[in-house]
Order: sequence, then structure tokens, then C-alpha cells
Amino acid sequence: LERFRRIPLEGRQLIAVPEGERLVSACLCSDQSDILLVSAQGKALRLSAKDVRVVTSPGSALYTGMALADEDHAILCCPYEANTEYLIITRSGRAVRRASSAEITPHGRGSQGVQGMQVGVGDQIAALLPAAPAILLVATSGKGLCIQTDSISLTTGVAKGMGIIKLRPPHAVLAVVGMENIEK
Repeated sequence: LERFRRIPLEGRQLIAVPEGERLVSACLCSDQSDILLVSAQGKALRLSAKDVRVVTSPGSALYTGMALADEDHAILCCPYEANTEYLIITRSGRAVRRASSAEITPHGRGSQGVQGMQVGVGDQIAALLPAAPAILLVATSGKGLCIQTDSISLTTGVAKGMGIIKLRPPHAVLAVVGMENIEK
């Protein structure tokens, strides 16, 4: 990380992104960690960080981490923590709280992963994060909502989830932030 701290103010090309493609997410993890790659249609792939290229020099190339159907695309990545509940939230405001017993087993690079959540037609995953006691949802309309995580149904399998915020199209969930507590 030390060589990345000395990047000039105008920035530096960290990763070579091929023409016609775009970088959608980045995360920091140790080489002892696992990471989750998540697709728009709710697929989740757990990889060992050792199987993923470590960016050690500016301009490193990308490679396939997850095999996806033509109509699907990668949406985010995050460090994976075993024995942790995860929240999966769609852009339309549906949410699933996956039980810590519902481990996502590791697969190799190029795998399709497993279905983490059923995503409705025209919808896609907006966020996946370890379950904090509360979350703040922010919508493209500028509206926000804080809710207690334990109010979201707990599941060990694949589910459609429950509606946690009412949004009218074209507005959608833009961001979700874990919070320690909601003050009353």
C-alpha cells in the first residue's frame, strides 16, 4: 500500500480496464481473507483472496473472477467474514438477512457462484454488507430511511426478501450504510 499513498493529485492508472468494460467495485482484504463477488441478479461467489490477483503495480490487468449469464453483470465485491449475517438489498428496496449458518461455500475463479437472493425482473442488487444493528438506506430521490436490522426476515436459503422502503420508479436504493444504533 505504501506505493499507492504517493499517488499524485491527478491520480494514476491503477488497473488497466479493457475497452468497453468498466470497473464496478473494489475492496481491500488480506491474503488470508475471502471475498464475495456479487452479480446484479443475486449470484454470490466466494473466493479466497489468494485466488485473486493482488494489485501490486499500477496498470495491472483484470481477469475473469465470476462466470455470468449474458444478461447479468458484476455489481460489487466485499470482504467475506465467516459466521456473519449478511444483508442483501435490491435497488427496488427488497432485503434479505442471510443467517450466519447459511455459509456461502468457496468456489474457484470462473465459477457462477450460488444464488444469494431471488431478484425480480428489472431489479438488481444494490448492496451486500455484514449485518450491523441498523442500516441507513439512501435513495436516488434523496430520501433516506433508518431501520433496525433485526426487523428484516432471517433466512438460510434463497428468498425474494421483504420490502423495507417504498420507492416509486424511477427512484431506487443508491446506497446502504451499516450503523451501530438508531437513536430514538
